[in-house]
Amino acid sequence: MDENGKAWHGYFNHKKKTYLAHRVAYELSTDTLLPNDVLVRHRCDNPACCNPQHLETGTSQDNMRDRDLRGRTLRGVAHGMAKVSERIVRELRCLYAQSGAKVGAIQALADRYQLHKKHVRDIVRRHTWKHIPDDFTSLEQLVPLPENLVKPRPNNHGGSALTIEHVREIRAKHATGTRQKDLCVEYGLTAGPMSALINQKTWRGI
Repeated sequence: MDENGKAWHGYFNHKKKTYLAHRVAYELSTDTLLPNDVLVRHRCDNPACCNPQHLETGTSQDNMRDRDLRGRTLRGVAHGMAKVSERIVRELRCLYAQSGAKVGAIQALADRYQLHKKHVRDIVRRHTWKHIPDDFTSLEQLVPLPENLVKPRPNNHGGSALTIEHVREIRAKHATGTRQKDLCVEYGLTAGPMSALINQKTWRGI
């Protein structure tokens, strides 16, 4: 069994070779030597079972179909690669929504929960853990993310993340003394594009 009490296939070693117990049980009971590409499947859906009456042969496609039909697809915390719980998923999504989906929110969440930034991004954007609904009513009061996060970039198609209004804002702020470095942080641009915008090498008609 694994650490969650789930049973897995039994096996044993003989003459430096490893054998699956249920496969050997099927071969002995049917007096058949199976090819390597033939699987022995469990009708009872119990991987540890070696009862010949519960066993049948099939292909890997048959095995995957059984898995889907019987709901054995690993999701959430049952998945061996999971690093978070369902509660943490809800907390991440709740805090991200409360922040207004600001650009710096994902990094702030990654730092707080000690997770990789891409892991957090996939969770809050529902690329992973899709089966968890966005139900935040059961959560305790959460410490909000800092308010001074970078504001979200405008949803503007094409190579630029800016609108005409933002270009005018940037130039006006720079003209009144706002540093280029601070504008880069505020509007999510790197130094090169920001310098070109301010010096009207881009967006010349504005």
